[in-house]
Amino acid sequence: LALLIAYTYLRYANQVYSAGGSMLIKSESSSNRPDKVEDILMGNNRSQNIQSEIEILKSRPLMARVVTKLNLQFGYTAKGRIKDQNVYKQAPFTIQALTIRDSARAFSMKIKFDNGKQFRINNETVKFEFDQVFENKNGVFRLTRNGILPSGGMEYNVTWHPLESLAGRLARTVKVQPKAGGTGILVIDLEAANPQMAADIVNSLMI
Repeated sequence: LALLIAYTYLRYANQVYSAGGSMLIKSESSSNRPDKVEDILMGNNRSQNIQSEIEILKSRPLMARVVTKLNLQFGYTAKGRIKDQNVYKQAPFTIQALTIRDSARAFSMKIKFDNGKQFRINNETVKFEFDQVFENKNGVFRLTRNGILPSGGMEYNVTWHPLESLAGRLARTVKVQPKAGGTGILVIDLEAANPQMAADIVNSLMI
């Protein structure tokens, strides 16, 4: 019975993926040595500079730039029979916000496809097609196809979060710490519901 419960939990529980990366912080101080990497590895960087870099990487303004670059304000979740799945960069469509009525409030929309071309919003009777502008209480939007033909009956939940609140939440989630004492190497770790999303956030943050 315990093994059956464990198998069921592992099979249907929401998975969390971890992505990590390391970056080398170079010193801006002048040095007669041609190899500045050697200076960093030998511990010539001041710990104060490393701590400053850590605070910058965990700051909300920098994370806001990452959110804007990756268009993370919109989240895409595919509705399943038992559990939902984060389909970051895997959804058959991309939603574009032409107008947001309240930029300080998060909202969500249910998008259900009747066939490969038509869909309905929040179970309403009106049907829309790709590239057609539609309007609701949250604003004015448009769906563009990503080249993948959606099948009939597929249902997705699209969420939108304000930039500042989402950036603050991600900034609290990311972990930045020195790889070893006395070096200029920082290790960045992040957990997310989608492995590609976690990797993209870490890479974009380091860039």
